[in-house]
Amino acid sequence: MSDRETVINHFVDAIEAAGDGNKWRFVRVDILEDAIALLKAQEPRLLTLDEVTKIGRRESGRTSGEDVNPVWLEETTTLLGKTVKTLYMVLLSKPFDFPDAGEEMFYAKYFGTDLDDALRPEKYGKRWRCWSAKPSKEQREAVKWDAAD
Repeated sequence: MSDRETVINHFVDAIEAAGDGNKWRFVRVDILEDAIALLKAQEPRLLTLDEVTKIGRRESGRTSGEDVNPVWLEETTTLLGKTVKTLYMVLLSKPFDFPDAGEEMFYAKYFGTDLDDALRPEKYGKRWRCWSAKPSKEQREAVKWDAAD
């Protein structure tokens, strides 16, 4: 059952629990609170680096299977003196020793492109960050970036 169906079922349960009277007036608050909590859990939120590390896949080349958890990657760069912020759906590996860099990095595979990238954990929140679901432009702008190096 999807989260949406679960929320709908909570509302139906609340209405049925109210009895035959004015159903919307006597809805059980605890059931509605559960439904609201489910809806809030679906709202996009910025993930912590620890959460991103736990989401990452162990095998950097896999793009299917139960352990694949896409996230929304937001990046900020400066091009020709102008700050550019981009948003992509990506698959992330867990941090591993990146052969060419000699340090631990995330490997990102961008959906819908042939692009991939290595992301330094110490740049999280400064040059890149991940969201639990696709954020709106307003949601992205409301959350400040850490100071860049």
